[in-house]
Amino acid sequence: MLVEKDRFLAELAKLFERQRQSGTVWVTHKRHVLKKKCQVTGIDAGESCCLIRAKGGKRKLSTLISHKDAVKFQITYSTIMKGQLDGLKRHAAAKSKSASSRKLKE
Repeated sequence: MLVEKDRFLAELAKLFERQRQSGTVWVTHKRHVLKKKCQVTGIDAGESCCLIRAKGGKRKLSTLISHKDAVKFQITYSTIMKGQLDGLKRHAAAKSKSASSRKLKE
């Protein structure tokens, strides 16, 4: 579902909250050149922009960001992403080398 950038960010935050305990949120970025004017975002035809898609569970979101709005969008987007990094799991530390491999080196 193509939505306006502010609504996309709000829905993305909600999507992360829903998927926090179990689930995954996929976010993809892609360069895109419009063939006709976008009614939702107001970007003109022929203008290059960034298509951003998010998917979590059965919920899908997408938005178009023009190069003029990219910096402001990126700041808000990074704030949302940083807020969600606390739910990551730590990987177990790698085990030390076995005694037999240490003997081979000596």
